[in-house]
Amino acid sequence: MADESPTPQANTNDLVGYRVVATDGPVGRVHPSTVETPLSSFVVETGHVIHHPHLVPSRVIDTVDHDRRIVTIRLSKQQLRETSDYLSQESFDLAVADEQDTDAA
Repeated sequence: MADESPTPQANTNDLVGYRVVATDGPVGRVHPSTVETPLSSFVVETGHVIHHPHLVPSRVIDTVDHDRRIVTIRLSKQQLRETSDYLSQESFDLAVADEQDTDAA
């Protein structure tokens, strides 16, 4: 029997690499950038060719199956797409530098 928790007690950092399943099917994986976020959120990377990270509040987690490494969330695929895009600190720094270079030109 799978170790499935209805209310996840695990630190979201422990979920890195887990598959994420929305109410209407698989959507991606918990991204390593999750360790950079507050424990009240995690990063889900969607997309097969172009990876697109979304910052998702931990409260939408329905179950965590540690045996199968699956996180089930209470969002549809469309609702997940509507969450905030996640911009890592490195990406943020590059975007700011880019903007400053453009302003200086």
